[in-house]
Amino acid sequence: MIYSPYNTIEYFVGDLDPVTLHFTPEHHEILSYGYHRQDYPFDRGFYASFVTHWEGRTLLGGWISGFPENPLWDGCMSSLREVILDESQRLCQTPIRELISLREPFTAQTGSFDLEALCLLDEGPVTLALGDRLTLTIDTRGFTVNGERFDSPLPPHCRLRMLMDRSVAEIFLDGGRVTATRCFADAQGYQPEITSGRVTDFTLWGMRSCQIRENLVG
Repeated sequence: MIYSPYNTIEYFVGDLDPVTLHFTPEHHEILSYGYHRQDYPFDRGFYASFVTHWEGRTLLGGWISGFPENPLWDGCMSSLREVILDESQRLCQTPIRELISLREPFTAQTGSFDLEALCLLDEGPVTLALGDRLTLTIDTRGFTVNGERFDSPLPPHCRLRMLMDRSVAEIFLDGGRVTATRCFADAQGYQPEITSGRVTDFTLWGMRSCQIRENLVG
């Protein structure tokens, strides 16, 4: 069960009695970490989620808000994520495999990319910077995004994936067991760099625009 109480979005794993409709929770986690904005009373980021099933997969999506420089409109859809439960009943979120087809050679001018790396946290914290737009620091106790701390234990060797779409970062840690979403000023012209710590398997792709050209009406 996923719920989004105008705050950090959370989920429960448990048993639902189909007769009484009574739900017995057994496990509770944060679905996606947002962030607090001083000019708004609620946390911003990923919320208003929906779940659908497609070709044997369970897919999760949601709404993203919290843009700092748009007084007229504050929101966009997230990427779609495939979700599974691991052996410890934790939800794992992975960007759908179809997004791989959008990868292309990276250029900073687009502001959109797909990044993967294995962070060796047993050798110390790892920091990734995107100019002055975004700073992500990861350690075994959790992570920090632009100075805001989130405590969630991570393994000594932690897989990082980040989807960037100009002014939205979707962050997936530890196989998607820990995720966060952040909005900020436009990242066009910036290139992500590991500024401290040690990583391996670092790969960076640009991302082409995704447009649906089929007529879905009628």
